[in-house]
Amino acid sequence: MRLFYVIFILTSSAYANSLDLNKFISLSLKNDPSFANVEASNKALEYLVDSGLPSREFTLSFVNENGYNADTDENTTLISALLEKSIIETGTDFSISHSRVTRPDRRENVTQIRLEQSLYKNAFGSDLRLKKSSLLNQESLERLELLESKEDAFAETLKSYLALSKAFRDYALAKSLYEDGLKLEKNVASKVRAKVASSTDLKRAQLLVLLRKEELLSKKTAYFSLKGQIQKNLSYEFENFAQQDSKVLVRKLMSISKKIEEPVWEKTRASKIAKLRKQFLKKEAKLLDAVDSPDLSFVVGYNKDDSFRFSTNIERSETVVGIKLEVPIGNTQAAANYHTGRINHIKSQIQARQEALSFEKRKMDVFHRLEQARNQMKVDENKVNLTSSIVKEEERRFSFGRIDLDTLIELKSSFASYRTELEQSRLNFGLVLIDWLNMADSLKINESRI
Repeated sequence: MRLFYVIFILTSSAYANSLDLNKFISLSLKNDPSFANVEASNKALEYLVDSGLPSREFTLSFVNENGYNADTDENTTLISALLEKSIIETGTDFSISHSRVTRPDRRENVTQIRLEQSLYKNAFGSDLRLKKSSLLNQESLERLELLESKEDAFAETLKSYLALSKAFRDYALAKSLYEDGLKLEKNVASKVRAKVASSTDLKRAQLLVLLRKEELLSKKTAYFSLKGQIQKNLSYEFENFAQQDSKVLVRKLMSISKKIEEPVWEKTRASKIAKLRKQFLKKEAKLLDAVDSPDLSFVVGYNKDDSFRFSTNIERSETVVGIKLEVPIGNTQAAANYHTGRINHIKSQIQARQEALSFEKRKMDVFHRLEQARNQMKVDENKVNLTSSIVKEEERRFSFGRIDLDTLIELKSSFASYRTELEQSRLNFGLVLIDWLNMADSLKINESRI
């Protein structure tokens, strides 16, 4: 599936402490803990493979022991050193040791070199390569899950911006309606003075002003409450809000939605995550089975003995060839872990099927909600446009006394309701559109722009 970048190039506000869409996104990426957690988790994944494999280090050990006899001066001394190295890619263990022992009746000076190569359990490093492959699967799986989490958080960021924009427009609309009510009250008052309107008409106009003021106070509280919360989240205080950017955002999202294909489960990131999870758990089950398996290793080495024992000098060098067999008996924990691993693999297959069915169900739900929101927005736009022209005509007729005040107030109230409904339908459409694009993995983050 082709992925698109939604790129916004927006004109910056003339005010230094303004908030537009680009700034909102950049500050969210910087200050939202969700994004910081994803970045920290991604950094930790750089060490996942190395931390899950045996160490590549050399191991050097040194021992110095002295034994003292209280009855005689015949003391003993032991000095030994051992250097070990595991070559994890081939399953080969190498060691070289030297020991020197001094006792009253002997002096031992022994050097040993050993090379062990697994032939069955970890034949030439097969289990280690499988473990590395499993860890790489796990790393890819977790990186995709983190990307999914990051884009989910980004979708919530865009939704938060739309919610703030709606709250601002609701506040601005309520303020405009209040000012319109004041104008109407002033107009009626002049008609009362001219003896063409009654005092009751004036009271009706004053009541309308009070109702509009009540609505204004409610919308003002809602906007500044949300504004204060967002200022804390962004660690940024702003006075001016570029609310027009929300319309630009929705237009860009609509443009992207026309270019993408309908989300298909097999092409989604969630599907890739499910496949990687199955691969990872299958390999882990195989590795757990190997834990309780016997092991056969080929051993080759070299011994050198330069000692003095029981009045006899010994100088001997020999080549060592043999096998080493290890058979675990009664390892109930390993058996339980193996069966648990198999069950987890089976569960991952069931989970993948459940996720595919859930995706299809959610896709149909989001698709129908998107169509409903789109159609509702068009209906509300038409209602506002028609009512706007009707209000203008009725205001003109009212000025000539051809309709009564009640009719005009009722019409203006309907117009105000329709405008409020339009703002809500625009928000709903934007929110569902974000969900649709997120399902298609088409919300990509690029620093301060999307």
